[in-house]
Amino acid sequence: MSPPPRNSKNEPYPKLWRIRRRGNGSYIITYRAPKSARHLWDNKSEPTLGKGETLGQAEKAAYIEWAKRIQSDVTPMTMSQLFDKYAAEVVPKKSEATQISNTASIQRLRAVHGDMPVTAYETFMAYQYKEQCAKDISKKTANLDLEVLSHVFTKAFEWGVPIIEHPLKQKVSKFSLPPRDRYIEDWELNEFLSIANPMLKAYVPVKLATGKDQSMVLGIKLSDITEDGLKFGKRNKIKSSANAKASFMPFYDKDGTSTGLKELLDDVMEWRAEHLKISSIWLFCTSQGQPYVKEDGKTSGFKSIWQRAMKKALDKTKLEIKFTEHDLCSKTASDVETVEEAARLRGHTNTKTTQQNYRVKPEIVLPFKR
Repeated sequence: MSPPPRNSKNEPYPKLWRIRRRGNGSYIITYRAPKSARHLWDNKSEPTLGKGETLGQAEKAAYIEWAKRIQSDVTPMTMSQLFDKYAAEVVPKKSEATQISNTASIQRLRAVHGDMPVTAYETFMAYQYKEQCAKDISKKTANLDLEVLSHVFTKAFEWGVPIIEHPLKQKVSKFSLPPRDRYIEDWELNEFLSIANPMLKAYVPVKLATGKDQSMVLGIKLSDITEDGLKFGKRNKIKSSANAKASFMPFYDKDGTSTGLKELLDDVMEWRAEHLKISSIWLFCTSQGQPYVKEDGKTSGFKSIWQRAMKKALDKTKLEIKFTEHDLCSKTASDVETVEEAARLRGHTNTKTTQQNYRVKPEIVLPFKR
């Protein structure tokens, strides 16, 4: 008799993993250990790998426990084993947001490539996956998956997999995607703020003044505010880069003139005094003092607030074209005088990224005079 088909919700994970959602909405991941391997799992038939309030938290805990238990020195010979090793040893070292993205990519890649031998993988397969993923999902998703797949094979060389050459590097290019070029006019921002709730009215000016990513602004702690200014750590995306630097934004310039940042933070503190029911270490937080950035890096609560406000603005003001919270970064980067200043605000290690993706304000070009 053939074995029963595998539950579809377990397919993206290593074999014998079981993912269950409990009554309270949390998740638990277990491993149905075969008898021959139970000595590695304290002689348990189905040990727990990870638990979490969200699936992402449970996955992270499970892969960390998996890495501790499996024989990580064994050379992965199948694509599934290669994905297992990458998920267990490489992904947990990345930022929270990148972990979520990489885990989703691995799930999609595993579903297609399965247990085929690593040595059997050829370049044309990556091209086929790229085109099919773009057709079924999006070009952006295809690019993310190709990036993970390429790094997986780079690690395969490090782990001693007997492959002769890299099947993707300098062979399979990602889709060229035009950068988003939405520039928010001042009147559009004013229309949005006219219907925004008090939290957004306090948040948006700080966001525009600092030019930082959403997670960095929402992640500001009261301890980051000193007598002289506001401290920011390195951007999550480039923390591992040797060129990445933390930043400090002063309240006063060299001449003693206010930069305006202190006044904006004072406005936030006034909002907090009216909003908070209990004290909190976070500058921006819920009425119960909880941060908007969760442990898994997600900001779903804040995003819902933003989306409701944007819908209201489109319905009740003169605003006709929506803009995203991230478009505020482009506005700041476009409104400052030089690309170098914009790059420093954004925390970019070079100005090329800033110029290509964030300097979106139309360039003023004088007409030719005959």
